Amino acid sequence: MQKAKYYAILLVICLMPLAAASQALHSVGELHQQAACRWHKTYQAHGRTIKVNIDIQVPDVEALPVLLARPHAPSPLIPQNEGDGIFEFEVDDSLIYQNQPGSFTWIYGDKDHRRRIDKLSMGISGYSSEVMRISPSEVDWDMPYAQKNPATLRYLDGELRAQYHRWFPESQIELALETVEASIDYRPYDVFTDTFSGQGKADHEGDIQAEYRQLLHGVPILGYALRTFQLFGGDLPNEDRMPSAPNAGALIYSKWFAQLGEEGLSESVHLHLLEELAVLQEDVPLCPMQRVLATYESLIEEGKLRWVGGLRLGYIGWYERGEPLTLRLVPVWVLDGVLHPTAASRDPMSKYLSAANPAHLSSFHGNVLVNAQTGELINPWRTDPERCYDPPRYVNTP
Repeated sequence: MQKAKYYAILLVICLMPLAAASQALHSVGELHQQAACRWHKTYQAHGRTIKVNIDIQVPDVEALPVLLARPHAPSPLIPQNEGDGIFEFEVDDSLIYQNQPGSFTWIYGDKDHRRRIDKLSMGISGYSSEVMRISPSEVDWDMPYAQKNPATLRYLDGELRAQYHRWFPESQIELALETVEASIDYRPYDVFTDTFSGQGKADHEGDIQAEYRQLLHGVPILGYALRTFQLFGGDLPNEDRMPSAPNAGALIYSKWFAQLGEEGLSESVHLHLLEELAVLQEDVPLCPMQRVLATYESLIEEGKLRWVGGLRLGYIGWYERGEPLTLRLVPVWVLDGVLHPTAASRDPMSKYLSAANPAHLSSFHGNVLVNAQTGELINPWRTDPERCYDPPRYVNTP
């Protein structure tokens, strides 16, 4: 009898930390409120100064599910291209360069039109477009940002969605504007110092492109675990055979060439999309914001995390074993940063890195992932073959 009581007490003691951890969990709505303040702090670590001044982005949703997804089906209206060979399907006023699971590229004009545009697109050696980057919160949807280019964001957004519904009439898509880049000048450029000099070209006709992030259940898809592991942990045998694609989302590019008149339009839409297969977990309870920040701050204090460009909560995809085209989308914290393996490590590109933009050309720039329920670092330096099949496993309820 005494022994049974002893084991019962021992079981309660063992379960107490789990119960406490569970009680400390929050809904995504509560996290949205906690993240309302900016992360604004300056750190001194290992002789370096790291200044952090960013917004923390949390989806404004009621639930945060775990999903199964696969590449978006090709357009049913035209043939599907196989493999990586050249594919040019001409229809009406369009060229389709890609129509595969997860990838679709539409380009305005027929082949002759594209040849004329390509000739006009030849650049000047040593010159580059000087680009203005506009965040979604700062966008004026009716402003033509690019030099000598009448395209506005309102026009681009409508054209992107029109092309999607044209080629995928039975499908729906949820997109959120990620960034806008507009060419405002064309000047001599040094790629290593990321600096411009000299006079621009007054007759330069600038291009503009808008990049969108795909959402599922209102939550952004932020990337794939494979890329994080390959960047920080190196490549493993056979991983090059795994399906790889740009981040899930869309991009529209537009430029006018006055030399060709109204028919000088150069325009394209690029889609890299996923589609939902199943909801595996209805809602993931989350650890407090302070615990997440403490993990990243530890990396700063250890001299490893040396630049922070952004922090957001969203989906990262892990592959399902035996189903190479299926992804498990798991909500995690994603920090855009420069992460070194040790405090003493040097970047191979260090002599080209600028204090103003430490991430430019850095070999250690990528996504730094943290478990959204425990606040623990998802080890980016993993080198075992299970790393791409081993997502965080979350409990269901607080």
